[in-house]
Amino acid sequence: MFTFEKIKNKSMKKILILCCAFAIAVACKEEPKDYVTLSGKITDKNSDSLVVRTRTYSKIIKVANDGTFKDTLKVEQGIQNIFDGKEQTNTFLKNGQNLNLTLDTKQFDETIKFTGEGSETNNYLAKKALLRESVFSPALFDEKEDVFKTKVSEIVSEFSDLLEGYKNVDSTIYASEKESIGKMSDGLLKAYSRQR
Repeated sequence: MFTFEKIKNKSMKKILILCCAFAIAVACKEEPKDYVTLSGKITDKNSDSLVVRTRTYSKIIKVANDGTFKDTLKVEQGIQNIFDGKEQTNTFLKNGQNLNLTLDTKQFDETIKFTGEGSETNNYLAKKALLRESVFSPALFDEKEDVFKTKVSEIVSEFSDLLEGYKNVDSTIYASEKESIGKMSDGLLKAYSRQR
């Protein structure tokens, strides 16, 4: 028999379930993190640690025998250098990120890959380092002036295209890179003139 008491119990159960769901939602609301989580795996590691550093900050992260690592870092937002004992790369870190880094030391720059929050900016920086390596060589400055100017124009376009190809680069890095690319041509031409 369906009684008022049963209705009351069902209503109370629904209210209790809604209250629990609300309490869980509030408890799960993430507070902004005041640290970066950096994890990953290195194939053919060069040492048993990584050093994350700037001029004013340094932290050693232990790398396990299988190449995995994970640590938290409290950082000032900006470019940090990651050194594995032999090679290095620049990385943009800011508190709140959860970044995963993988690489193979046999092809260090070519295999660096980031996933997680902040990965777009860091993948851009890794590709930029590869591009710098491929387009800047001492032989560039041995070219005749008209050839040099043409090559510089092509190089500037390559850097600009690379930046624009990454849609979610951190706004501070994007602005800084845009300004740097804008000054690249003049800087290279001045360096060329000094060598004549």
